[in-house]
Amino acid sequence: MKLSDFRLSTRIAFIAIAFVAAGATTLLFIEDARLRDAYLRGQRVNLEGELQYQKLRLNRDITHLRQNVLFLSGTPPVSGIMRAVPNRGHGARDGDTREIWEARLLQIFSSFLAANPDYASLRYIGVADGGREIVRVDNRGGKIEVAPPAVLQAKADRDYFKATLGLRAGQVHLSEFNLNQERGAIERPYRPTLRAATPVFAPSGQIFGMVVINMDAIGLLEPVALDLPPGVLAYVANASGQYLLHPDERRRFEFEPGGKGDITSDFPFLKAIFDPRATEHFPFQAVAAREPKHYLAAERVHFDPDDPARFLLFAYHLPGAVAAQQIAAVPAGSITAGFLVLLLVGGVGLLVLRRVFAPLERIASAADTIAAGGRDVALPQNGIGEIGRLANAFDIMLARLSQREEDIRRANAELEQRVKERGCDLERAHRETEAALQLHKGVIDTAMDGFWIADEAGNLLTANQAYAGFSGYSVEELTQMHISQLEAKEKPGDTKAHIEKIIAHGSDRFETRHRHKDGHEIDIEVSVTFMHETRQFAAFLRDITVRKRMEEARLRESEERFRGTLEQAAVGIVHAALDGQFRQVNRKFCEIVGYDRDELIPMNFQDIIFPDDRDKNLRRHLQLLAGEISTYSIEKRCVRKDGSPVWTNLTVSLLRDAEGIPKYTIGVIEDISGRKLVEQQLHDLSAHLQIVREEEKASVAREIHDNMGGTLTALKMDVYWLADELSANREAAPLLERIGAMSHLLDDAVGVMRRVITELRPTILDDLGLQAALEWQAGQFQKRTGIQCCVSSLCTGGCKDDLDRTQTIALFRILQESLTNVARHSGASRVEIELRCEEGEIVLAIADNGRGLPEGHTIAPTSYGLLGMRERAEQLGGRIHFYSPPAGGFSVTVILPLLCCVHQKGEAEHDTHPDC
Repeated sequence: MKLSDFRLSTRIAFIAIAFVAAGATTLLFIEDARLRDAYLRGQRVNLEGELQYQKLRLNRDITHLRQNVLFLSGTPPVSGIMRAVPNRGHGARDGDTREIWEARLLQIFSSFLAANPDYASLRYIGVADGGREIVRVDNRGGKIEVAPPAVLQAKADRDYFKATLGLRAGQVHLSEFNLNQERGAIERPYRPTLRAATPVFAPSGQIFGMVVINMDAIGLLEPVALDLPPGVLAYVANASGQYLLHPDERRRFEFEPGGKGDITSDFPFLKAIFDPRATEHFPFQAVAAREPKHYLAAERVHFDPDDPARFLLFAYHLPGAVAAQQIAAVPAGSITAGFLVLLLVGGVGLLVLRRVFAPLERIASAADTIAAGGRDVALPQNGIGEIGRLANAFDIMLARLSQREEDIRRANAELEQRVKERGCDLERAHRETEAALQLHKGVIDTAMDGFWIADEAGNLLTANQAYAGFSGYSVEELTQMHISQLEAKEKPGDTKAHIEKIIAHGSDRFETRHRHKDGHEIDIEVSVTFMHETRQFAAFLRDITVRKRMEEARLRESEERFRGTLEQAAVGIVHAALDGQFRQVNRKFCEIVGYDRDELIPMNFQDIIFPDDRDKNLRRHLQLLAGEISTYSIEKRCVRKDGSPVWTNLTVSLLRDAEGIPKYTIGVIEDISGRKLVEQQLHDLSAHLQIVREEEKASVAREIHDNMGGTLTALKMDVYWLADELSANREAAPLLERIGAMSHLLDDAVGVMRRVITELRPTILDDLGLQAALEWQAGQFQKRTGIQCCVSSLCTGGCKDDLDRTQTIALFRILQESLTNVARHSGASRVEIELRCEEGEIVLAIADNGRGLPEGHTIAPTSYGLLGMRERAEQLGGRIHFYSPPAGGFSVTVILPLLCCVHQKGEAEHDTHPDC
């Protein structure tokens, strides 16, 4: 039985009850969803807030850890031990022994561990002896223990040790989170550890050791799982997805003993967050398609500012069963009572509606009769309310129905007349449209530019005579073709992609090549528009073959002019790829290096650079490619084809395209061998003059000593004889006074003669060597100026024996000039002089604690003292450095190659380059 078979009152009652029931059910579901959303929204706010807090806490603790390790590396005992080790356990500056410094450092470490209970151990590790620990202090359950020397270990094989060796001063290496190891084995019970290490450098710039803090990682990770809402589970994983923190303690750090479980296996939805290109935040959301759903929130936490790629993953997991238990629900009793009340109201309403709708049934019967064409109907009389008004309305309808039928017949006649008139108007509009189309077709056909229309698949629908003329096809042939059959520049796949691009952008303008019917290609300029209403392309095409030929002719002329300029240039010019491969070279460059053009093109620029100059050239080239410099000029040696070197001045610049992308390099090479030969001759002449000058000083000193010294000694003896002869004669008293004055003058003359001889050439330098001469000069300087002057030597006897006479004199003269500058300009109270040997070189360092040089000061051309020192060092193949730190003071460091190393290097170069 259908619903329409029931009485209207029954249907209305059923429909009302259904609406009320549906509304109640809908409200029930809405309330349940509201309670669920409120619960999940609260959990989302709590968990995401907790993630941000834990992220800030972890970074704060690790920043504090980095600051602490830098602080400890700068404590005085760390540098004190470093100074004492190479000086046989005694400080070169303060005299404290290594044992004293180690005791002080152990005291600092112990106090620091007591103040920081999260730190498991502090260590000072030396680089020498396999990276052996110098001192170590451990915190074991709150008990501070100092490791005796017998248990100190070598750590050179550890990853954090190797990584710290590559750091610069002030940098800190953070290790991975892993289990602590003792003597190569994992310590039990397990001790999760994070290590922070920073290098310690000697004054020479070489790394001496490192300070390492072992932090208990549990103190960093476990707070992530504290104070969470009931039922929420916390997880922490490293960048590889391996568990560092897990609700099941057996799975924490399980990858260390060989376990293979990770967080992406348990929660596949988290795989995307490990991608560096993905967002760092995984918002709180459902992660299971079936009920009960599970919920997850995660965050990437970057903890190493020196390596942004390193991170930890914090994740909070809310099981669906827990969430279902905690979400509030509508009471079942309230639901049952509501439905019972609904049924009772529906029954009462059904009875009332049946009585009310009884007159309506009579009206419905009358309506059926009227619809069937009858007009004799009986309607309820004297009705009141809506039923009475409805009966009266039916009476009025019967009266008007006849009138309406007459009106409709009259309206139909008028409508037929209007249709005829509208048909005439449409026929006239059609004729006007045809005329407009003929005009449009005439314009297109007489246009000088080609025109065609194609559908969105690329099939030509129409084309004008102009395009048919320069393509060689007839209009009928063109309308049977596809665009790809005309296109000569693009492949069919490229043409299809181009069509899709035009549809996406709406229009395009480009140059291409079309294939003529006879097979040759023509250059075409295309302007095309996609009409979205008709899904068709309208394209205007212009033959630009003549214009292209003119452009190519101008390009060839320009290229010929460029090649002529390139070949006639008086300097070598090279175009090279970014990797140094030659692309183009001119005649002058071929003359400079002795190769033919065809021989050079397959070669790389590095192939013709002198081996000792390659690193310098490559370093500047990389700076140019990185955009750090726009051009550079260097003087370097090239190797000619016959193996002989040639000095050149190279200027290199980088050519970029319109978008700023590097294309190739341009090099201008000038042969400066002649200039270099003159410079070398001047250098040799200066060195020769210096040697002649020193020999002349020595010769003058010997002449003064041998001739004037003997003469003054003879005069002194004569004066003594005269004084002895005249001492018995009282009348000769005035003469004796004059003789005494002569004796004093002779003593002064002898003193002046000795000082002049010493200044010309100290005999101690030739008799006792450089070390004794340095100590004597320091003593004389301290006696003359009152400035404390200390000399220390780290050279062995064999090392000093490798110095020749010229090097000894040069070092001594540089010391004299430096001490003169200290006395004149520095205002210092102490000067330290150190002579040492380092890897085949002799080093003389002079440092004072004076005012130093102003910031930004450079050596002026009139600073003859400093320039003279530099010239002496460079003449002997050495180098000299002047340094004034911001805190004050000035130092001069002279480095000369030892005689044995110079000979070995010279023999090696002679063997490698016999023609040089």
